[in-house]
Amino acid sequence: MSTFIRSALGAVILSTLLACGGGGGGGGKTPNPPAPPNMTGNWNIAAQSTVFGGSPAYVAGYLTHSGTNITGTVHVLGSTCFQELTNIAVTGTSNGTQVTVTSAAVDSQVISMTATLSSDGKTITAGTYTITGGCANGDRGTVTGNAMPSLTGNFAGSFRSTPYSSTQQVTASLTQGSTPDANGFLPLTGTVTFTNGQCFTSGSIAAGSGFVVGAFHIATINTNNGQVLVYGQANNTATSINVEYEVESGGCYGDYGTGTLTRQ
Repeated sequence: MSTFIRSALGAVILSTLLACGGGGGGGGKTPNPPAPPNMTGNWNIAAQSTVFGGSPAYVAGYLTHSGTNITGTVHVLGSTCFQELTNIAVTGTSNGTQVTVTSAAVDSQVISMTATLSSDGKTITAGTYTITGGCANGDRGTVTGNAMPSLTGNFAGSFRSTPYSSTQQVTASLTQGSTPDANGFLPLTGTVTFTNGQCFTSGSIAAGSGFVVGAFHIATINTNNGQVLVYGQANNTATSINVEYEVESGGCYGDYGTGTLTRQ
C-alpha cells in the first residue's frame, strides 16, 4: 500500500473517530457485560457426609434459574433418611458465582447448601451442606455437581444375565424430553434392539414409564416376548450408562442382570 493511500485512510478513520467522540475517549459505547451464569437444567449433586461417611447420597432434579432466584423439585437418592420418590421443593439465590439453596422441610428435615457456580452455569464446586431436624439432624458434608447432558442419542453395549451367565448385545435409540413434570422428572422414550438373546429381539419404552432425574433413569421396555424393567445411572457426561435389568414377564421371566451402554 502506498504512503498516500495509508495517509488518506488514516485521515478518514481519524475524522470518523472524532465525529463519534472517539478522539476524546469518553464518547464510545461501553461494552455489555457478559451474562451471568444460569444453572437451569437437570442436576445431579453428590453429597458426601463428613459425619457418617459411607457412599455419597445424591440430590437429583430439575432447577430453574431466573434472575437471581433458583427454584426446583429434587429427590434424595441413597439416603436412609429420605424416601427416593418424595418430592422436595427447593428455593435459593445466586449472585453469579455463589449459590445458596434451602429445601422445604421433609419429615422435619431441612437441607441447606452453598456452592461455587462455574462461569457457564454447568457445575458447582467447593460446596457444603447441612441438615437440621428429623432423622438426618446434624449431618453435614461436601457437595459437587453438574447439570446433566441429555440422554438423547444412540447407545450400544451388552446385558449380562446373572443367573445364566449369558450375554446379549443391545442397541438403543433414546429421546429425552426437555420439560420436567411436577416431580422434576424428564420423560424418556426410545426403541431397543437385542442380539444373541434367548427371548426377545426388539422393544420400545412403554408410554409414560421412562424418566430421567439427575444422572438416574428408569424405564419399562415392552419387547416382543415380555416386559423388561431397566434402571441405572449415567456418567457425568452422559456418554456411558450403567444399567440393571429385571425381566418381569414373558419367556425369560425372572432373569436379571447388569450392563453398560456407550454413546455412539
